[in-house]
Amino acid sequence: MTDWLQNPLQSLEPVKVGRRILQRQFTAPGGMRGLWRWKNDWWAWEGGTWRVLDEERIRDRVWLVLEDAMYERQTQNGPVLVRYSPDKAKVDGVVRALEALVRIDTEEVPLWLEEPDARFPGGETVAFRDRLVNVKTMETMERPARWFDTAILPVNWNPTSQCKRWTQAVAEWGESDPVWAELLARWMGYCLMGNRKYARWMLMYGKIRGGKGTISSTIRKLIGRDAFMGASLEDLAGGFGMDGLERTKVLSINEVSELDGKSGERVCRVVKNIVGRDPMTVDAKYMRQQRNVVVNAAVIMQSNEIPVLPNKGRGLSGKMLVLPFEVSFEGKEDLDLEGELDRELEGIAAWCVLGANRLENSKAADRWPTPKAAERAVHMYHLQNNPFDAFLEARFVARKDGFVSNGIVRTQWDAWTKANKIRMHVANNMLPMKIAQGSSWDLRQVRLSESQGHERGIAGMSLRKEYDDEH
Repeated sequence: MTDWLQNPLQSLEPVKVGRRILQRQFTAPGGMRGLWRWKNDWWAWEGGTWRVLDEERIRDRVWLVLEDAMYERQTQNGPVLVRYSPDKAKVDGVVRALEALVRIDTEEVPLWLEEPDARFPGGETVAFRDRLVNVKTMETMERPARWFDTAILPVNWNPTSQCKRWTQAVAEWGESDPVWAELLARWMGYCLMGNRKYARWMLMYGKIRGGKGTISSTIRKLIGRDAFMGASLEDLAGGFGMDGLERTKVLSINEVSELDGKSGERVCRVVKNIVGRDPMTVDAKYMRQQRNVVVNAAVIMQSNEIPVLPNKGRGLSGKMLVLPFEVSFEGKEDLDLEGELDRELEGIAAWCVLGANRLENSKAADRWPTPKAAERAVHMYHLQNNPFDAFLEARFVARKDGFVSNGIVRTQWDAWTKANKIRMHVANNMLPMKIAQGSSWDLRQVRLSESQGHERGIAGMSLRKEYDDEH
């Protein structure tokens, strides 16, 4: 009360009241503002880092601050001090004013709130509990409050810290393949970074109890719950499935197998938009309006089998990385592994940063190493997800003046699917249309003239010579 008597509110305008509350309740080190509004969440400086506060806590603070607030009212006898007497309408007005005062309009974090340091650009910097690390130059500095990040690692930066149990587990999961381990290190380093400039997504595919879940859990522990989102296909395909994606740094889609129908198309569209950093519409619970947002997340799909994607998932294949898991530890699980890895989290974080460093300093052609087992998985992925293109590339060549009859197309299709063990039935009368419309080749269905025999077929391609003798 004494403070309000000595320094009462000079105005009842919500914005000016909001400024006063920011000074009294939300001040970070160095006197900078300790409350921000980003992606429809409130972020406050608490315990040496930025944390999400629900709006009710903001309202509670406003109520408590204004409970004893005084302001000057002009009367005939001069100014008198009067209680502010907060009510719901006044508090609502102040909260809306706070939102306008502290809004961050950028799509991407981390970022500098004040006085940016060019040595530590947001996309190349990983924030530890004590320091910032530029993964490209490996330069470090003490982490200041003006560095706004939603994914502060819960450990200190210690480049000499060891993680022997982790590297042992990685060797077991990847069957001692150094290329497999290197791809994992670079990908996890990429997950810790702020930007998604490389536009890649990861398919972790293979046997159950192979290590996929442990890797995802480790990433979640490194970046924190607020920055990690685990979702099922049903979640993403549902009406509010993308609620929370705006602040997500890593999206892990679990138990992916076959994505068919409209729900599969929706999931593929979501993933494609995230990877390509395209705006998309988000429905949020309890909000009346949809929002167009850009999601800055690394995407992981986990599957025990090669996922079958609808046609709209075709554009994802060129941006896919694959980590195959060909060994199952079912019945041989190390029940102490999770606890052991928790104790090595500092060393694992350093291991990831070194992976990010190699990623950032690699030439484009060498940026993402490919394990031998991944090459087989990618081949199977293309066979299952784009069988028409795979079929055409195997049996035909593109030629503008070329023509192949429907009968030859059917014969080659049956032989090719049998040889590659692809179970995909297409009716005789539908196959030419499916190939002409479903492939990326410039093809068209045609019917030859009477002089040519009235034969129906596909124009724009010719049969490869090695298969010509069969006909």
